[in-house]
Amino acid sequence: AKTDLNMHVSRMARRHLGKQDICYETTSLDQGGFQTKLTISCLGGIWALHAFVGEISSQKSDAENSVAAVALGALKQDEHLMGKAAQPSSRMIKADRFFESEAAKAALAAQAAQTAQADQTDQTDQADQAAQAAQAAQTDQAALTDQADQA
Repeated sequence: AKTDLNMHVSRMARRHLGKQDICYETTSLDQGGFQTKLTISCLGGIWALHAFVGEISSQKSDAENSVAAVALGALKQDEHLMGKAAQPSSRMIKADRFFESEAAKAALAAQAAQTAQADQTDQTDQADQAAQAAQAAQTDQAALTDQADQA
């Protein structure tokens, strides 16, 4: 639960979290067990003033996970914060732009290769046609020579 809370709060705050952004204050209770209070200062507004309290647990880590689950459940009810969390980060936007530009470069390179191959095919066809025309001219010349010799 703590990891999920950190991930969501980081997305909501649109930055990496520091040590003071999410504060866990665990108290050892006289009747036994632990209870944790949590504050999230980096979100501002009412969330910076709100303290979440988790269930009493026999282990300190269980108490911290309990309050993290309570806080995450409350934050997920805030549509504005969830909208911020759903937006892609600037790093993701830059990565998308990079891959889009790389894909465009690859498409242009493939198009250039196809054009070059087509040009080469056209040149080969033109050379074949020229060779056929030359052969036909030689055949015509030989026929004319034969006719001249017979006359």
